[in-house]
Amino acid sequence: MNDIKKSVLITKKEKGGSETDPYEDASLNFNWTNGVTCSSEFMTLTPYEREILVLTYVDKVYDDEISKRYGYHRVTIVKHRKIALEKLRRALKEKEERGT
Repeated sequence: MNDIKKSVLITKKEKGGSETDPYEDASLNFNWTNGVTCSSEFMTLTPYEREILVLTYVDKVYDDEISKRYGYHRVTIVKHRKIALEKLRRALKEKEERGT
């Protein structure tokens, strides 16, 4: 099972040891999902929650496919997405209240 909840920040390297282009789409997505380049509001989410949001809203992947990728039931994916969206709402509301 590919469980990204336990993932850690790593630097992706190409064969031969040189770093990948940091502006390449795959690198941008990887860095954003792992919290390197995302905003403070998205930092409130886990890498797993950010990945679910990317798969759902950017890549347009259906819940059934996401559940197969990670070995979870479809209902679990829905629940985790709902939790992630609620975290984002709270973070945005707090930011608005601070006036920043």
